[in-house]
Amino acid sequence: MAHKLKLAFQTFDDVFRFFDVLSNGKISKEHFWICIGTFNIDITFTDILNLFEHIDVSRNGYLDLTEMMNGLFPRGFGIT
Repeated sequence: MAHKLKLAFQTFDDVFRFFDVLSNGKISKEHFWICIGTFNIDITFTDILNLFEHIDVSRNGYLDLTEMMNGLFPRGFGIT
């Protein structure tokens, strides 16, 4: 999944802005799975929700920029 996102976006900020549908600095579970779905990634709905829960370390039901970066790109966006 990270590879497809890196191909589609130039920077992590671009990734976050795409997922941050409401431009409020946080990504809801619903927006997360909808945005993941636009990339035709071979992943089930359940797996997407499990990934969201894993990344949401604050357990508040939203992803902020740091959670998303650390969850999807733990070694950094520019590192493959």
